[in-house]
Amino acid sequence: MITTPPNPFGAFSDFPGRVSLLRVALIPLLTLSLTAEPGPLNEWMRIQTISPGTEVRIESSGARTVSGHLQSVSDDDVAVDDGQSRHLARQQVTRVLVKTKSRRGVHVLIGAGIGAGAGAVAGIAADRLSNNSPVLLVVSRTEKTAIATGFGAVVGGVIGAITGALLPAGWETVYKR
Repeated sequence: MITTPPNPFGAFSDFPGRVSLLRVALIPLLTLSLTAEPGPLNEWMRIQTISPGTEVRIESSGARTVSGHLQSVSDDDVAVDDGQSRHLARQQVTRVLVKTKSRRGVHVLIGAGIGAGAGAVAGIAADRLSNNSPVLLVVSRTEKTAIATGFGAVVGGVIGAITGALLPAGWETVYKR
């Protein structure tokens, strides 16, 4: 006689569908709690979690900005090395940014993709609006649509890539008062 091990789910042993539904409901909640940011942007504690030596940009009251490597953070001030050691009082600090990995290449690709799609749609629309264009009488309607779509996609892709390249990249705000 073969015996089966006891079901670890106890009360749910007769309802296996509820166990999987429970798991499916709890996984997103657990994921959100693990990926949540350390706190609101106005909490000084967020600055205290930055490792010394990290490249930072600190904006202070009076429109003064200091860029350099973080030396230390206390409850009252922050020290930055920008060639010389500078200490800024907590009350003066209005914003702290941390240098991140540049995503310019990703921005270029996204811009090119969006621009190419929009350009292709614009090319089709322009072709449909110009039914009797005397410019391309030697090509068929299908070829004319293909040319307009391709031209629109190329022009839109170039414009989108340039726009993506010009997006500011590389700094993340970790504190803002």
